[in-house]
Amino acid sequence: MSLTVRPILNSGSLTLPAAIAIACAVAARSATGGPILCLALVAAAAIAVRPALALWVAVAIESTRLLIVGQGVPSSTATAAVGGVLAYGAVLTWLRGRGDAALIPVLVLPILAVAGPGLVVLTLSSTTAHLVATTNVLVSPFLAAYIAYAATRREWQQFQRLLVILVVANALECVRQVATGTAGLVAAGLDYGTTIRQIDGVLRAPGLTLTNASAGFVGAAVVVTLVISAQIGMSIGRIWYLAGLMAGGVVIYLSTSRSAVIFVISCLIVLAVLRRDRTALSGRSSLERLLWKIGGVGFAAALPAALVSYGAGSNDSLLDRFAVWSALLNQHLSIFGLGAGRVGAASFSSTNPNPPIFTDNSWLSITIQFGVLGLVVSLLLLMIALTRSRRLYRNGARSVGSAITALIAATSVTGIFIEVLDYPLCMMLVAATAATAAARAHRTRNTTFLSLAGRSAAETEQESLSSSRTPSGRALV
Repeated sequence: MSLTVRPILNSGSLTLPAAIAIACAVAARSATGGPILCLALVAAAAIAVRPALALWVAVAIESTRLLIVGQGVPSSTATAAVGGVLAYGAVLTWLRGRGDAALIPVLVLPILAVAGPGLVVLTLSSTTAHLVATTNVLVSPFLAAYIAYAATRREWQQFQRLLVILVVANALECVRQVATGTAGLVAAGLDYGTTIRQIDGVLRAPGLTLTNASAGFVGAAVVVTLVISAQIGMSIGRIWYLAGLMAGGVVIYLSTSRSAVIFVISCLIVLAVLRRDRTALSGRSSLERLLWKIGGVGFAAALPAALVSYGAGSNDSLLDRFAVWSALLNQHLSIFGLGAGRVGAASFSSTNPNPPIFTDNSWLSITIQFGVLGLVVSLLLLMIALTRSRRLYRNGARSVGSAITALIAATSVTGIFIEVLDYPLCMMLVAATAATAAARAHRTRNTTFLSLAGRSAAETEQESLSSSRTPSGRALV
């Protein structure tokens, strides 16, 4: 079937179905008055033309959940929409021949190895809605990676501009919420204790998301995505870049998300230690490079200092977590675990029929959901990923190797303090950014990510020497 479908999709003959979908959307809007259905059909038509737009739609939904729920759309429906849109985009990416077939087992096998038994247990013991929500948390990062790997340089830069717009919108909403105050927000109908929270009497602004933690990771994930993209030579314009960094910092600050600070700083530290080639600063004067370095160090130092001065310096929650972790290990430690979605942030979904269990630790969450076996497999996969990125770094693709290592390290370290793996937006951006970096190495060297990462240093050095020669055979100096 793919032999007949792919030429049609590659021929650019999608104008007609796109026009039909838009016409259906307009008809549905006039007949039923349903703007959500109208937008859904228009989005489906747009993604049919450009599959990379699926990532745009998914990220837009995740970063504006409060607006969507405020329109009467159940949160579970929005969650299902994210997974559906990404699956739709991934299938279209494959049908149009843009996805790397070798990447499919790389993305599928980790899910089956770690979460396969847990998903079976969930299927037998939970509701369909909770199965969909949990599967979305597990699968959406891998679908996002597959779509991003096939995206062009221009599409990725356009996607970064969308991220800047979304994080600026969240920053403005955070400022408005702080100006309104806790009493005003509760009077407006927002739920205190979930959407509206305080720490030491300070409002933890949720922005356009449902919780302050989600808002914090919106800011952190956008900042990290912009920094990594600049690292691999795919930065956007200076104004966009600075606007994204500043807005991300505002969202992190006003959401009082300390885990988001850990995520950003962990990434910046690894980049500072590993980076040898100055891709992000190439072509700039010595003064400009110095100013950018000072700005980076100042940004990393200012966030935690600002949070402490803002009133989020209490360590009570961290001390409470130690006691909770010990109790959870004593009660729920087993070989195969309780099943996917039984603990962590995902267990607090309204679709979960079981009592929720909060862990504030991704590694503990993996252990309780998927058992000791799942934790061991996760650590093995982590070591394999780090080994691959290290080989990339040593084989000459230093910007890509250091970028992927920084993303892995930031996620792993942050996972000690919060269930970062349960925040789909953050994980989608981490996976998509890592895939973009890998694709960058692929296209630069005209090979696959796996084969490049598996090469020896001698082979890469020989290739570099060969590519640096002129047609006459003389080496360039």
